[in-house]
Amino acid sequence: MHRDGMFELRCRACGHHEACDVPHMLDRLRAEGLFKREREPDPAVVRELFEARLGRLRCAACGGRGLSIESRGGEDDGDWGDVRCCEACGEPIAEARLQVFPDASLCVDCQQKEERREPVGGEREFCDRCGTVLEVRQSASRGLTRYVLYCPACRR
Repeated sequence: MHRDGMFELRCRACGHHEACDVPHMLDRLRAEGLFKREREPDPAVVRELFEARLGRLRCAACGGRGLSIESRGGEDDGDWGDVRCCEACGEPIAEARLQVFPDASLCVDCQQKEERREPVGGEREFCDRCGTVLEVRQSASRGLTRYVLYCPACRR
């Protein structure tokens, strides 16, 4: 079992790698149909289930099955101690942004979403049927503009 923090997913087939944290793991598990109804599952349970399903998860680049996971927080990795990650998406916040806004807790993309009042990070809604993250779309009705949640996987 890995410790809390950032991890790196690596595809065994093509070598593609990406940053991963507990919210990202939870999104991937929900896309697989797990944790549909539970809003705030225990992070330790999420990590353990994610690691158990690594062999069945698909690579984002090549679509091949079988990923491996490595912790980014080792003793030989001295540079990672200075990196601050976004509270919403878990990606590292750019150093230039932290120089201008030292107290920033969100990356530029998540900050812009928050300013537009779009769902950010843990505020996302998931489809009751398949667990995919719902998108906000304009309704097709005439008159007053309304916004509705839409599932791109179920198309409803």
